[in-house]
Amino acid sequence: MSVSEETSTAQVKARTEDGRLVLELAGAWQNHCAAAIVDGGIGAQRPTSVRLAMGGVSRWDSSLVLFVHEARRWCTAADANLNLEALPPEVRHLADQLAERI
Repeated sequence: MSVSEETSTAQVKARTEDGRLVLELAGAWQNHCAAAIVDGGIGAQRPTSVRLAMGGVSRWDSSLVLFVHEARRWCTAADANLNLEALPPEVRHLADQLAERI
């Protein structure tokens, strides 16, 4: 079975849910520029709360951790709350470790 092009690259789909911005991650999160994807996913929006969800992620590496880190930095600068509860514990733990060291 071949992997379709649609699910073989990192994707961010932004939607609003109950007054907060939800960034739905999908595809293979490997070897991507996290900062550009965060900026592209949020765009000109100025939410007070951002939630990351990754139900559609097929594979991930440190690119996903860097994305979470950049999302955290963006939210801090924008004074927005970042909700990571939908992420697997491993991703949250690695992102927390990165935040402590930078």
